[in-house]
Amino acid sequence: MGIIHRDVKPENILIHKGVMKLADFGFCRKLEKGETTRTRVGSPIYMAPEILFDRPYDNRCDIYSLGVLLYELLYARAPYESNSLPDLKMQINRGMYQFPAFVNKISKSTESLIRKLLQPNP
Repeated sequence: MGIIHRDVKPENILIHKGVMKLADFGFCRKLEKGETTRTRVGSPIYMAPEILFDRPYDNRCDIYSLGVLLYELLYARAPYESNSLPDLKMQINRGMYQFPAFVNKISKSTESLIRKLLQPNP
């Protein structure tokens, strides 16, 4: 059994006196082991590709959102950004995000971690 949040984004992370907490469990759902869901909920820029493309997904969708969040913390922007859902999907399909060294030079291990977090799940 696992719990999926499905709306991990900066607005839902609270920090008080050095303690970090995840908030807003409105889209949260419990899944049994091996169970998937297909409901499209969350904020598109932080949604895992499985959610955006209406494919079955499990708790790994939150891992993708953490990757977007980490990227955004390092570069002050999301890896994919658009006001249009079709354009956002196209960008994600192409997988062409950048690691702009002129904004923040990160280590190869940090870059590798982000790449792993941003990989769609099969």
